[in-house]
Amino acid sequence: SGFSESYFMSFFKQNVGMSCISYINHYRVQRAANALEETTQPVMDIAMDNGFDNISYFNLQFRRAFGMTPREFRSRQKEGA
Repeated sequence: SGFSESYFMSFFKQNVGMSCISYINHYRVQRAANALEETTQPVMDIAMDNGFDNISYFNLQFRRAFGMTPREFRSRQKEGA
């Protein structure tokens, strides 16, 4: 893109309304939530498939996004089905 890293991060935040890292984490957590709804794949595999190599960090990001753990999310989705 020809931008320095710091300029790009600033430009991204101004135009998207959140930091680049926050945006990427949001995207990855959304993809993981879809996989939790649509598959029976283990939570650890879903986390790894979506770029989280640390399950604790994945659980933290997921809880921030949905207010519950991935396992709770999956259970509630099954109850609603």
